[in-house]
Amino acid sequence: MTTRRPAASTVVRSPVAWLLTLAIVLIALNLRGPIVATAPVLDEIKGDLALGAFVAGLLTSIPVLCFALASPLASGIIGRLGPERAVTISLLGVVAGTLVRSAGGQAWLIAGTILLGVSITVGNVVLPVVIRRDFSPERAGFITGIYTSALNVGSMITSSARRRSRRPPAGRSRS
Repeated sequence: MTTRRPAASTVVRSPVAWLLTLAIVLIALNLRGPIVATAPVLDEIKGDLALGAFVAGLLTSIPVLCFALASPLASGIIGRLGPERAVTISLLGVVAGTLVRSAGGQAWLIAGTILLGVSITVGNVVLPVVIRRDFSPERAGFITGIYTSALNVGSMITSSARRRSRRPPAGRSRS
């Protein structure tokens, strides 16, 4: 008597696959927040730092420009240092960029935004490489969908958290 085995695509390969999927989700959750966090508070930033319209526009444009211009750099980092180190560089760069951007002043704001844009670009390029390398072709599309969803959920969390923090205290109105 032979026992019928489930199809390969329905078998959970190992706990390591689950942990890797969780790691991809956690990383992806952090790759959009720093970008979308700026837009809801752009007027406040303009007022606090006396930014003109051009510089304020740069704050929302720099990350997108980095996606286009820094992708070859990201590929080079992955090729030279490997995907694991590239992920580490991406995450450390996001933290560093956030800190630099928060240091105060226009120059720090622009420098931190550039660092964030380049770091996020590295993450955007390396995570699909990790997915293709570490998951079977049958599972890679599914995991890529989870990764993409996590990027969007990260944006949503950041946007909704920022909106809540701007609400006036109960019983008070904005004047």
